[in-house]
Amino acid sequence: MVMSQNILTLSPSRKKSFQRCRLKHYIHYLLRKRTAKIEPKFMYGTAIHEALSRFYTHKDSDLYKQINPLEDIIKTFKLHMITEGLEANLSHEIQAMTTQGIAILKDYYQNVAIKDTFQVISTEVSFSLGIQADGIISDRVNSDSFVVFSGKIDMIIKIGELYYIVDHKTTEMDEYDFEYHTITDTQLLDYSIYGRHTYKDNFGGVIFNVLCHLPRSEWMQRFYWKYTDQEIDYAISTYLDVAQEYYTFENMPHQMTKRNEQYDCRYCGDQDASLLYMQGKDWKSYIDTHYEDIQRMDWE
Repeated sequence: MVMSQNILTLSPSRKKSFQRCRLKHYIHYLLRKRTAKIEPKFMYGTAIHEALSRFYTHKDSDLYKQINPLEDIIKTFKLHMITEGLEANLSHEIQAMTTQGIAILKDYYQNVAIKDTFQVISTEVSFSLGIQADGIISDRVNSDSFVVFSGKIDMIIKIGELYYIVDHKTTEMDEYDFEYHTITDTQLLDYSIYGRHTYKDNFGGVIFNVLCHLPRSEWMQRFYWKYTDQEIDYAISTYLDVAQEYYTFENMPHQMTKRNEQYDCRYCGDQDASLLYMQGKDWKSYIDTHYEDIQRMDWE
């Protein structure tokens, strides 16, 4: 295998970005060029995640014996909405989404959260694992690592003797949506690499903790999924494959624009930028000049 002097670090989102469009990956992760606009749905999702993380971190602590847990998580949610909202200058949307989020958190707390009996092992779990060329996983990145697999897990819980990875979802989802999601979005499959490596036979699987946009507790569900060892081994191989391709092309920028034709992407969909990019010409100046126009193009 071709190896780079600098070991590549891949998160599930970065891996998917490279697989779908190298030009997009190059702009986002190597040029570190991102749009300044903050999407309301991402802002809202972040605030909900922060509130839930706050609650489950202190759920059984002395802190929540002294203060009202519901008031605390709503305060956390509102604080993140206000902070992000000032940056985004989206006051009307923020006001509506804040009201919506408070209603959901109240319903979730009263009908779901306080009834939870599982043991919270940790929240907001950041990790980095070294993957060797033969697929062997190590807790520490070292000279034998071919690629680094990193990520951040919302929550790890324990039920009986088994450990589960929990991912909070703020969008509506039914059984069909969930099954489709487990096939098309490999994030939880990738996180199962960490789960199996860390907990071995005591890894129970992954859980989607779904909070609907509407404050109706019957819409709040938890979906469970257990990936097979073969599926997890395949996920490991995708990190090795992407790293191999990345190391091969990293010194040949004009090759990095190879496109996966099954996706529509605003970056390689911009013919002028893509053509300049493939020809090895000054496409960076074009991106700088037309970046906001490219951002506005319809894609995916």
